[in-house]
Amino acid sequence: MSATPWAEAAGQHEERLIELMEPFYLLTGLLKSEAERLEESWMSPAEEARILADRQMNLPFIIQDIYNFWRAMRTPVTERRSEPKVGRNDLCPCGSGKKFKQCCGSPEKLN
Repeated sequence: MSATPWAEAAGQHEERLIELMEPFYLLTGLLKSEAERLEESWMSPAEEARILADRQMNLPFIIQDIYNFWRAMRTPVTERRSEPKVGRNDLCPCGSGKKFKQCCGSPEKLN
């Protein structure tokens, strides 16, 4: 299957997302039509029916796995400062001698 915008959004985890989405490609017939287009062999009708029934029965678990995948992707990463945070009333680190809030921390310079 070719990359989708979802797969591109998954970045380095694209292969895992494609693996998770495979049951949907199977259930919608995309896998079969892609195999036919590429003239690849496809499973027997009995095997296809068995696998389709299995995927339909496990659909709630498949959806939960995809939800968990995206939930883990959006978990924010905590970044650590290499230096202590400058307080509004501390001297500005630029060396001007002004308070941070009146120098580099002023709303005009932060936006």
